[in-house]
Amino acid sequence: MTNTYPQKLSPGFPRLLRLAQDFVNTRSIRRRRVRSDPNAGPVGIARSVFVSVLVAVLCLIPSVSKASSKEVLKAQSYAGSILTPLEFSSALVLWTKESNWNTKARNGSHYGICQGRSKYLKDKGYKIQIRWCIDYARNRYGSITKALEFWKVNRWH
Repeated sequence: MTNTYPQKLSPGFPRLLRLAQDFVNTRSIRRRRVRSDPNAGPVGIARSVFVSVLVAVLCLIPSVSKASSKEVLKAQSYAGSILTPLEFSSALVLWTKESNWNTKARNGSHYGICQGRSKYLKDKGYKIQIRWCIDYARNRYGSITKALEFWKVNRWH
């Protein structure tokens, strides 16, 4: 699934950056003190380069526009109330991967919680979207669990 993301960093990113910098600094200091280790130089440099590249990649990855936690909990509670536990656990995996339970999620011509290809879902609330998603999965695959099995094999549904 390819999403259109806003260009902003995740809220926890500064802490992650600080941790990565501390790791690099700590490992560099330790390696300098242990000169008897023949792998200290190249291994230390390789580790520093790896961490630097990792931090750079994380800087370039935009964060996902997420629905508020209250909205997600409402949608998940509603889905849990109308699905069996097995269906709900399948929906939880599938819809988390599709949209992270965001009713405003959009991927090209796909909208909503289950990324349905229907403009009908574009401005609808979580209850209507969830009912639509359940009906779609049952009509096309027989159940949400079978839709998840199909998704695991094909990475789309």
